[in-house]
Amino acid sequence: MREEKYRVYSVSTPPESVTESRGSRPKFWISVEGEKRNWLLKFPRQGRGEHWAEKIAAEIGNLIGVNCARVELARCEGQSALFEQARNFNPSLWNQYLGSLGTICQSFVPEEQDMPNLDISNLTDAEIHFIHGSGILQFTIDEYDTDPRLRFHQKDHNIKNIVKTIMQITDVGSLNPMPFWDEMLKELASYTLLDGIIGNTDRHHENWMIELQSDHSHPLGIVNSQMYAAPSYDHASSLGRELYDERRQRILDSNGLLNYLQGGKARGGIFVDSRRKRAPSPLRLAMLLCRWQPRFTHSTLDRIDKVPNSDFRTVIDKVPSEFMSDIAKEFAYQVVITSKAELTRSIQ
Repeated sequence: MREEKYRVYSVSTPPESVTESRGSRPKFWISVEGEKRNWLLKFPRQGRGEHWAEKIAAEIGNLIGVNCARVELARCEGQSALFEQARNFNPSLWNQYLGSLGTICQSFVPEEQDMPNLDISNLTDAEIHFIHGSGILQFTIDEYDTDPRLRFHQKDHNIKNIVKTIMQITDVGSLNPMPFWDEMLKELASYTLLDGIIGNTDRHHENWMIELQSDHSHPLGIVNSQMYAAPSYDHASSLGRELYDERRQRILDSNGLLNYLQGGKARGGIFVDSRRKRAPSPLRLAMLLCRWQPRFTHSTLDRIDKVPNSDFRTVIDKVPSEFMSDIAKEFAYQVVITSKAELTRSIQ
């Protein structure tokens, strides 16, 4: 019986394609035939595995009950004859990726809100807003610095501030707290646990968002409103995607995987608190959060524990060989099951 593989979408640039400026890799907003929402097309850096890491991470997220943005594998097959009419489109940048493999990620942000970079204290009525973590933390942390150069060195982007901020803006402790505030914190905690088992080092303050559905708003509290965690997204910096196969093999042969997962180069984008000089590894942060906030982590941790390792193997093996080598698959699998074992020891 032939082994099932993930579908690889064939994409070309339609007239409305737009180059996305955020992040370190070239990205294009495109339309996909038969799909209503826009998709973000991304390509890996040469010799890197960001495309397969992004896909596997989203599938693992779905497997353990984490709400992730939809990700599909893709191949750039050509361009529309009308590309010259595209808004902000750079044909020379696009042309160098013809025939390349990448991913497409479905947008969950309404088209009229292109960039979720809003100030929570200045919202209009009766709308849905998606707000980056940096915008959320600005609301309660004095002089919170959103300089892009500090995305991985922003000590105020830490677990304690995130929890404190969510509880403050949802009026926890008042007579009328916002509904589902605890579910939102459980959802955000589940993203931390997902990062922990895949080794995602890219959870900086622009890589998580809150959805605010507001009727009325004011600077100190939201009236007749609800907040939700937006789907988790941008997991490409995970599963050893930056390594070459020779390095992967050496790490496995030397039993060096735990050191890789917790070593100096495995620092994540979220600090423990403002006093620490360095952010911990994603695995270390997930373990700390499970001990500090079991109320918000228990359900996801229990789901992770109950997923058979063979299911994780299947998710990884479904990546076509043109995207991912056998040793890369074995390394990614060992990352997941090793991290799972470390993380779930606390409930055994």
